[in-house]
Amino acid sequence: MLQFFHCQWNESGNMCVSCFTQATNKGCLFFEMWYNVHIMKKSLNVLILANPVPTARYAGVARFAREHGWHLTVEDPQFPPADWEGDGVVVMLSAENEALAEAVQRYRRKKMPVVDMMLARPDINLPRVTSDNEAVGKLAAEHFGDRAFTNLAWYSTKWSPVEAARFEAFAKNARRSSPEKWVWSDAGKPVAGLGDGRLRWLEAKLKKAAKPVGVFCQSDYDAMCVLNACQAAGLSVPEDVSILGAGDNEVICENQATTLSSVRDDHAEIGYEAAALLQRLMNGEKTPAKPQLVKPLGVTTRKSSDIIAAKDPILRNALAFIAENFAKPMSASKIAKAVGTTRIRLDKAFAAELGRSPGAEVMRRRLSRARYLLTDTDTKVIAIASQTGFCNAPYLIRSFKKVFGFSPSVWRRREDTARKNRIGF
Repeated sequence: MLQFFHCQWNESGNMCVSCFTQATNKGCLFFEMWYNVHIMKKSLNVLILANPVPTARYAGVARFAREHGWHLTVEDPQFPPADWEGDGVVVMLSAENEALAEAVQRYRRKKMPVVDMMLARPDINLPRVTSDNEAVGKLAAEHFGDRAFTNLAWYSTKWSPVEAARFEAFAKNARRSSPEKWVWSDAGKPVAGLGDGRLRWLEAKLKKAAKPVGVFCQSDYDAMCVLNACQAAGLSVPEDVSILGAGDNEVICENQATTLSSVRDDHAEIGYEAAALLQRLMNGEKTPAKPQLVKPLGVTTRKSSDIIAAKDPILRNALAFIAENFAKPMSASKIAKAVGTTRIRLDKAFAAELGRSPGAEVMRRRLSRARYLLTDTDTKVIAIASQTGFCNAPYLIRSFKKVFGFSPSVWRRREDTARKNRIGF
């Protein structure tokens, strides 16, 4: 086995701790990149215009670049190079950054392939790979629908085709009512220089809204603003206001006084597929007629929306009992007895507000906890079954696959891969 000068092998000698790549007959990933670039073929020089803080989309691009021997030039999109010469460009165009839009137009005049990872500038005709915004909005509607919310609202700082697609899908799939639409820029307010004015404006909207209200926000940044406004207004989250963001930015979502639920965009896959599309364009293939859309991974439920908005006190008490006891043997009759009602009355309460049976709610709780343990712990499947109320591991496996489409072990591998992609491995 050849060893490249970058390699730092682990004690077993089967993995490079520099690039986390399994050893091959040539060496590690650094060797293979060097070999491909300097011996086999010319390196493609690709520019990535990224924000100073990298995200999983850029990590997805970087993963493809490592696999295909690209040389990446990374620049701040606020100051795009005017005279850059290379083979292709990956970009995230925004409505606010006109300098970046002008730079992209210059690259295109040079016949340089450019792939955009956003939909914010439909006026510039580019091949695109981006999030399936309709699927994001639909997931948000289902999230609040499963929690029996009848009062809904949308909040975003600005309005663009991205916001429009998410809001329209959210409104279309809302089960019981049409959401209110709160857009800061629609109020005649500038997006730049946000501060106390927006906080007071949001406070007024939140105080006026019928409670409890579920608020879907365009991004985790917007969700954080709603949370701050709730705190300033003295409103409880999630009891008065339930908040759902989008993007699942863990730095934001995990570090609030009330952790924020969020729709999980598959950022790493978007970046990887954008780079793959750019590779095809650099190879001379035709530009696709439509954007390539990547579906979100699901919803990460945290404290900000982990509640059921039940009006019926019997239902509220039943849900509280299930939340405390779902890991124990459970039946609808046992739940009815615990909350002091009849089985028939309990079934009617669940059907009226949730559209599902008590048994279905128990299963939802059990699978939700199992999914958390699979994603965030190393607990073995047999132990997860015991901790979540399943009588044995095969029953958990069958139930999990029926709902989520994957076995627990496959789900865990997918989550591990997604986590590594988010941090750039």
